Amino acid sequence: MQKRALRTEPVTRKCKDFGQVKELYVNSFPKHERIPMPFLLWKSGKKFVDFVAFYDEDTFVGFAYLVMDKGITFVLFLATSPELRSKGYGTDILSLLQKQYADSRIILNIEALEDGASNAEQRVKRKNFYLNNGFRNAGFSLVEYGQLYEVLVYGDNVTSREYRGLMHAFVGGPLSFLFVPKFIEGNGV
Repeated sequence: MQKRALRTEPVTRKCKDFGQVKELYVNSFPKHERIPMPFLLWKSGKKFVDFVAFYDEDTFVGFAYLVMDKGITFVLFLATSPELRSKGYGTDILSLLQKQYADSRIILNIEALEDGASNAEQRVKRKNFYLNNGFRNAGFSLVEYGQLYEVLVYGDNVTSREYRGLMHAFVGGPLSFLFVPKFIEGNGV
């Protein structure tokens, strides 16, 4: 696939494709993983959050929600429009993020591989996609709301302590009691 020169635009309630972003968000992530859109929009006004839509010329390709803290960029949400999947856009998006956040370690969570999972094949494809784009296991995983997630990193390593600090900075002190994952150290997921 040929890489395209994607461009980004900030996602706000007033952006022209907000409806598409919201629909893609709802359709791409299970309800238990989603954060209320008003909270995401409110936090995106902070200088440590980037909520961006990706475009190939004028075609809406997808979006990413990124949280930055102390040299780490956490990809909280990343989705590509269903009709554009398997056409190289995901790789183009990751390449763009790797360039734009080159001074940062990039991390993200994926559902851990589980043979009996209803979406086991999708999980394998997702992990292979990220591995093929330069990500690797961060050396820890986490359990959140009963789901085991593998943490992947691009660049230098990130510790579970740094991860916890980033999420605390994002959520804020009073709400941090809502984010209490169990961290599992080691590469075995």
